[in-house]
Amino acid sequence: MPSKISFHIQQTANPIYLEKIICNFDQNTLIDRETVELSIQRDGIELSKGGVQRTINLALKMGILSKTRNTKYKFESLGIVLRKMALFKHDVYSDLIHFLLYSRWEYNNHQDYWSWSYSKICEMIWNNCPKNESNGVMFGQISSLAENYFPELAASLGEETIGVVKKWLKELEPPFFNFEGDKINCKERNWFSPELALLGIHYLYTIRKAKINTPILLDQSTTYQLAPLCLTSNETILSLVDIASKTYPFLEIHTGEWGSSAILKRDFNFFLIL
Repeated sequence: MPSKISFHIQQTANPIYLEKIICNFDQNTLIDRETVELSIQRDGIELSKGGVQRTINLALKMGILSKTRNTKYKFESLGIVLRKMALFKHDVYSDLIHFLLYSRWEYNNHQDYWSWSYSKICEMIWNNCPKNESNGVMFGQISSLAENYFPELAASLGEETIGVVKKWLKELEPPFFNFEGDKINCKERNWFSPELALLGIHYLYTIRKAKINTPILLDQSTTYQLAPLCLTSNETILSLVDIASKTYPFLEIHTGEWGSSAILKRDFNFFLIL
């Protein structure tokens, strides 16, 4: 009998709770659920049952927090960087949270099935663009995909898994979802941060198992792989990768006989460069 594995993202985890955890406490503060709840309530935000603890649990899985021996939580280096971005470059912050959710599956040795769900649902949403497909239809698609990818596992999924991904995508700046009255459509982003472009190239090195200094051709197959992460057109992706190369000197663009290529000159702890 297949092992039952949860492919759910923390469904009551709340983007605003996570941002308050990151922004309301400094890097030297140990926190617990009660302290976080009081802080959020003081900001006039209504709490959902269990939502704060589920958000803390998601922050642990994402590497933002770690647990101490006395059952409190402390900020990891990633959390400190995210705090700086949330306070001073909020559009970059929203891109980084999205990247963390999207890429954890690849960066953590294929252990985080919730991140696999997030990235695959992003692919489905992008491929359906501009139509915002119903959660029910997408649930059938992701269930079938999980069964094909992991026949030895009984993937635990639900329609709410789709809704959770859409909830986090609604935080992007500039937005991906376009609201017209009661109707919601998807609209490709006209911009994303150079930081996401840099991380996207690093992500390609990871999934392709490419060695540093190996050129990655910026062809259609490359932009196709990056599109569900960046949620925009080939042209915008290429433009932002070029801007990232001018911002970060260890990312270079070379143009040759076969077209343009991106080259990472060195590996890096990507959240410590920001």
